[in-house]
Amino acid sequence: MLLGLFVSAILVVTVVVRLDWGAFWSILRGVNQSILLAAVAGTLLGVAIRAMRWTMVATRGPEDYPDFLRATCIGYFGNVVFPLRAGELLRIVAVNRLAAVPFGLAVTSAIADRVLDVLMLAAFVAALVATHGPELVDLTTTPVGIAILAAIAAALAAFVVGGENFRGVLRRWSQRRSGRLRQSLPKWYAEAMAVAASFRDPGRFAKLVALTLLAALMEYATIWLVMLAFDWRLPLIAAVTVGVFLNAGMLLPAAPGYIGIYQVACILALGLYGIGAAEAVAFSVVLQLLVLSVLLVLGGAAMLSCGFRLTSGEARRQGLVAAKAREDKGD
Repeated sequence: MLLGLFVSAILVVTVVVRLDWGAFWSILRGVNQSILLAAVAGTLLGVAIRAMRWTMVATRGPEDYPDFLRATCIGYFGNVVFPLRAGELLRIVAVNRLAAVPFGLAVTSAIADRVLDVLMLAAFVAALVATHGPELVDLTTTPVGIAILAAIAAALAAFVVGGENFRGVLRRWSQRRSGRLRQSLPKWYAEAMAVAASFRDPGRFAKLVALTLLAALMEYATIWLVMLAFDWRLPLIAAVTVGVFLNAGMLLPAAPGYIGIYQVACILALGLYGIGAAEAVAFSVVLQLLVLSVLLVLGGAAMLSCGFRLTSGEARRQGLVAAKAREDKGD
């Protein structure tokens, strides 16, 4: 957490001391606010699509989608407010309680869900390298981040392909354990294998890839609409460039809300298209406030709908049945 605060502070100070504040405020005053409303819609659609994909990854039906949507919103809220992407843990807890998703299934599906985003990001990085040249890789990646993401993707692929081969080994190992692990480990593994099965189904996997692509396009469309609000006539690939730089920057430790990351990423990305630092920082502030505001509102609404308590889905359903019975008795 301290490292993230330090990195953000360094980036913010670096930007602030070099910024032309007169040009910055002048640019902000000329932003077309009506177009920003369309950008808000793009962010909302992106969240909704990602929740739909996670529901499918977890092998759940449409009836569970509202709970997955709320868990997704709570996760985004946590990523904005807390450091170290704590929202990823929050959404696992939320979907476990709200939709009564077993713990092993919640964890595995959340990891697989994020790996899909990583693989799609890699595809767009390849597209940018083809557009701007191999030197772009030095600006958008870090060796540690690449190693971690590659290891996660490789582990998931190995699990999907050969996970069944390790079921017996895990069962024998767990039998030598005592207490809760003896029963929980085989159960969690079986729940994780349910996620792997969804990736081995060609039809379901194609749908997951399509939803991942659509969610990414919604993110880039939001960025492009903010560019239009600044009256910049840039190609759509410019929005993709900004999105890739932002996602790469988010691999670094940073303060809550990714303060500093947005600003430096936009300066580097938009510089490739001849946009000056003052314009890029103004753009980053508008984009950051727009996205973070939407995520905070969605997360706050999701938590309000839970009464700020992550009551389990089964308990909540039983409560609704009991309330209905009391109403009928009163009538």
